[in-house]
Formats: sequence, structure tokens, C-alpha cells
Amino acid sequence: MAAKFRNILKPWEELTFIDDYMFKLVLRKHPKLCQRLLETILQIEIRKIVFLEAEQTIEPKYDSHGIRLDIYVADDQNTVYNVEMQVRPYTDLLLAKRMRYYQSTIDIDDLKPGEGYDKLPKSFIIFLCPFDFMGGKRCFYIFRTYCQQDKDLLFPDEATKIIISSTGNITEDTPRALIPLINYMNGKAAEGELVMDIDSAINTEKTIEIERRKYMTYEMKMREFRQEGYDDGFEAGFENGFENGESTGRIQSARDFIASGILSFDDIKATGKYTDEELAAIRQ
Repeated sequence: MAAKFRNILKPWEELTFIDDYMFKLVLRKHPKLCQRLLETILQIEIRKIVFLEAEQTIEPKYDSHGIRLDIYVADDQNTVYNVEMQVRPYTDLLLAKRMRYYQSTIDIDDLKPGEGYDKLPKSFIIFLCPFDFMGGKRCFYIFRTYCQQDKDLLFPDEATKIIISSTGNITEDTPRALIPLINYMNGKAAEGELVMDIDSAINTEKTIEIERRKYMTYEMKMREFRQEGYDDGFEAGFENGFENGESTGRIQSARDFIASGILSFDDIKATGKYTDEELAAIRQ
């Protein structure tokens, strides 16, 4: 069955910093902006960064979930940095476990065969999230591992995880230099030197015809990929669920398609393969 897909990507002219495609494009083409962004978030000075690989795919085992990194860089102090724009509003648990998986796979990738664990670099994983985390109590979270019996004891694994939730509350300990970035993620006008430079770079990229064409090609590939996945997966899932009488599973599958932006409720309804009761449950 061929499904009619909604536009799953924004028009080129409407892309902003929080759109994954533009986020990666600007920071990769402008390494100095990437370095300044890291310095602003971490409140440190970095002498130099090197991109380890553009949108590197890390697959430590043939049967594992590969991860595709947005920004993956290293400095000259044996430290690696992974920065991700998390567009989909994950639950707190899923976001945390996603970050945990990124950490483990990056560690495996960084440690070469025969090397000792002492060769593992210091690491920072940073998620930029234009949605609430932990109930929106804060906009800036730094996570490290401490002893449960003695919170003054830091576990010395040299792994730090940072979440910037732009819709969370700005607290007294929020770094002042981060506020323009947080506001920018929320759609407000660019302020502050770094954010204004990022905004200028985005506007410049939008005037480059070859970049616009690359984006159009990317959009077409995404449509083809999702169409193929829908035709194969949705039909197989429906038939399997129907044969086993698992209406609940089919309902959840439909909800997942809607949540991911692949199909709308009307698209699901138009298949004619759901009862009125199931459609009502999908819409809840």
C-alpha cells in the first residue's frame, strides 16, 4: 500500500538552529563556531578542536544499534566532545538511556585494540533539547557520577553529561553566557556575539544554492526511505497483529507513526484497516 506522506522536513528557508540538518551544517562548516559553542557551554577555553569524522556512524558490533553523531570533535588535551541537537521530545527515561548508550559506544570506539583503559579520553556528551527535561525545573543540567553514601566522592571516570533544556527554568546558577543561546533555541531574536554569529552563518548558508540543492536531495531520500519503511513495516505489522488478534500492538504502531511524523491520523484512517474503536484509541 502506498501511503501519502506529509511534509516531514521544513522548507529550506525556514530552517533554524534547532533543526538537526542546519545545526550540523553550520557547526561543521564553521569549526570556530563549534569551538566557541563548546567554550560557552562548558565555560572553559579550548585551544583547538579537530572533527573526528563528519556525522560518524559508530557500530561497535555487527548486530548492535549504530549511532550517527551530529558533532564529534577532540581537542589537544585528550578530550572528546559529542554535541547533539535532540529534536524529538523524548521522555526523561529515554533521553537518559540514549545518552548512556552514546557514552558506551563512543568509549568502545575511542579505545583501540590492545590499549589499556587509561587511554580512554575525557569525554563530554552534550544534548541540546528544545523541550522540557525533568519537569522543566532547570534549563542547564550537568551530570557526573557520585558515591551514593558520600556525595562528596566523585567517581573518577572523567565522563560528563550535559543537557540544555531550553524550555526549562533559568536558575541562579545558569551560566549567564548561556542565556542568549537558550533564548535563541526558543525562537527569540539573536543576541550576544556567539549567537549572532551563528545566526549570521545560518542566513549565509541559506543563500548558497548548492546547499539548498543538497537539502532538497536529502529531503527526497528521507521520503523514499520512510515510504519504503512504511510499505514494508506497516503492512507486515498489520498482518501479524491481525493474525494474532493483537489490536493493542497495531494501535501502538499507528501511534508511533503519528508521533514520529511519518503519517497523520487521517493517513492512518485512510488505510481502512482499523475499526472505529481502534481509531478512537489511536487518537487518545
